[in-house]
Amino acid sequence: MKVIVLLANGFEEVEALTPVDVLRRAGAEVRTLSIHKEEKVTGAHAVTVMADGVFTGEEEADAVVLPGGLPGATNLAADERVQKMIRSQLQKDKTVGAICAAPLALDAAGVLAGRRFTAYPGVEADIREGTHVNDGIVTDGPLITGKGPAFAMDFALMITEQLFGREKRDEVAEGLLKK
Repeated sequence: MKVIVLLANGFEEVEALTPVDVLRRAGAEVRTLSIHKEEKVTGAHAVTVMADGVFTGEEEADAVVLPGGLPGATNLAADERVQKMIRSQLQKDKTVGAICAAPLALDAAGVLAGRRFTAYPGVEADIREGTHVNDGIVTDGPLITGKGPAFAMDFALMITEQLFGREKRDEVAEGLLKK
């Protein structure tokens, strides 16, 4: 399974790196890609990481993960390549995960009509379509949304389950001491 985690300056570090770690433990080939012109990306809390590469918008993946954080999520939402990737993934019934403020990018891509989602409290006020659900994790078909940093592990495990099945999810969770 190929997974892309898109990084934009201002990303929430916990929400980006937890899925990378968990999905690699599950056996996924995970690549972090900067949406900027360089691989160096700085998170919302001044943690700088080197992405595995630079996002072109032409990549193929079984799943795309969008971390929240500000202004990371608004940077993702403003990028037309990201919007195109989100639409393409969902049209192909492939997984898209968005956590915290990242559902703003889902809204910008126009994919929330008729779908349920969760987001960081208050973000839903800026989302035009879809039905906001006040849960930690919400799954609607191939779309997985998470409420915020405290739910990063559950978010990553739900993506693992969608890609690899419940047994693999439970195996990875057990190794992480997460029930």
